[in-house]
Amino acid sequence: MLRARSRQTTELGDFGRTPIEVIEYIDRDRPRSVLEHAWHQYQFQRPLLDWLRDLAANPSLDVRTYAGTALGVLSTYAFDFVHSYALRDMATDDNPWSWDVVAYALRIPAQDSRLFPLVRRMANRLQGNAAHPQAQATSARVRGHALGPADLAGALDRLDRLALVDDWRVAWGIGASLADLLVEDEDRHGPELLRRIVGWQADPRRRIAGQYVFQHVTSSVLTYVDVGKGSSREVSQIWPGLLHLADRLPELRSLLIACWVRTLNSGAMEPQAAAALNNWADWAESYDEVRTAFVRMLSAVAATSPRTRAIVLRHAESWVWPDSLFPLPDTAAAVTEALEARTDGG
Repeated sequence: MLRARSRQTTELGDFGRTPIEVIEYIDRDRPRSVLEHAWHQYQFQRPLLDWLRDLAANPSLDVRTYAGTALGVLSTYAFDFVHSYALRDMATDDNPWSWDVVAYALRIPAQDSRLFPLVRRMANRLQGNAAHPQAQATSARVRGHALGPADLAGALDRLDRLALVDDWRVAWGIGASLADLLVEDEDRHGPELLRRIVGWQADPRRRIAGQYVFQHVTSSVLTYVDVGKGSSREVSQIWPGLLHLADRLPELRSLLIACWVRTLNSGAMEPQAAAALNNWADWAESYDEVRTAFVRMLSAVAATSPRTRAIVLRHAESWVWPDSLFPLPDTAAAVTEALEARTDGG
């Protein structure tokens, strides 16, 4: 009756490839046609928008993504109405999931040249709403997720200005948007994004935002690399996204090193910096090639100053503390050996 089917496949998750069962429409255009039919043929537009707004608070990322996409489709039929009855209030909600859903929604009309200016004006109004940092955080999400793919330079210019706002919610929105752009196309977007983060960290007015954004991106962006076949299924390595990018593009390594040097030497967010570095060390413990790149990077970071070297060694020692629940002996040993073998001029 639904013209749907189920099939077995694999999906990339936090732990690698996972076997799953997918239930999907046979016709990929059917969801849009169902929405269009319901919107135009029945008089329950507001209950439909209420339902989709409720789904913005669903714990499942997939549900929130599809809810945002549905809102985006409906906005192409009546942009002002969907904005007034759903998107406007979601943009100032206290729940960051709502800000994401607004960005997912606006990506759809942003792909239409007739509606792109409307999306940009909405993002501008949100950015100028200084009384609600939630609105500015939503603007940051819209800049990266909805507007960035079509106009990266314009989106980054606005994010530059939002980086002046001293509020963690706005910094979170910027970080999440940069993560989206990296996931979408790390080769195209990665070099410019990394240069922007370095610039923010060096600017006293944007330094805190730059630190927060870097830690957010290091923790949230992963790259899956297929390296062969095993037991009749693909085997993947999981890399920290920025490390993988700099490992493939040597010209970016100095930028990544500069980010880590400033992050590790900053006392502003020391626990978050430690968590970000420990996260990378955890992936390095799991994969030999990741560990090689990670050790090479940390060795270069440590060579920048005696203080930085001492900080890196302290972190490496913490990975094998007796009371550590998840020790990282191979990574700790590799980092310590590399630093002991290298002089400051090495």
